[in-house]
Amino acid sequence: MIDAILVDEKSIYTVPVPEGAQREAVLTAYMRASGERWRDSMGCQYTYWVNEHASGVYSVRRAIKRDSTVLYNMTSSMLAGTADIADWWARAYPIIAQIADVTGAVTGVAALAAAPFAFVKWVRGKLKSKSANEEHKWIKNILREDTWNAAVLAAKISFPEEQAKHLLKGLGYVWDAHSMLYTATDNTIKLRDQNPVIRF
Repeated sequence: MIDAILVDEKSIYTVPVPEGAQREAVLTAYMRASGERWRDSMGCQYTYWVNEHASGVYSVRRAIKRDSTVLYNMTSSMLAGTADIADWWARAYPIIAQIADVTGAVTGVAALAAAPFAFVKWVRGKLKSKSANEEHKWIKNILREDTWNAAVLAAKISFPEEQAKHLLKGLGYVWDAHSMLYTATDNTIKLRDQNPVIRF
């Protein structure tokens, strides 16, 4: 068994799955951990998609099962899609793990394994009231800047300053004592370059 990382539109989970697990085993583990079901409260059936983005890192997406005619009419009438935020976080997760590796000398090996998961869970918990598009826009607005003053960011996002510093470090920014600012690194730029799949 391995501990897999599963990301959906709301949260992130770590679940044990058999090594080389197929879609069904991953989905079963996800259902157990998340408490999600096959049907909504109205009895409509969900269709689930599971994508592996890196070894042991999966995104899970769901939609109400509809026939192709209804689905075609819905998508052709929509003007804008929704960012697949689960896909974005699942693709960003290995980069966030690299960021944790870089800071591993400071945090120690025991904290290193849990650091990326805890960071993503913490950020997503702070953003739980936002839609997928709002969540992605919020993150991109931070990543767009090459430098940040932690106090300015804290005021902008309504976080305490220490939490703003934690957020910046988790997104790969490092403290530059010369400029007295947090500065983007290669990992920050990798996160910046991740764009979510748009679902219609």
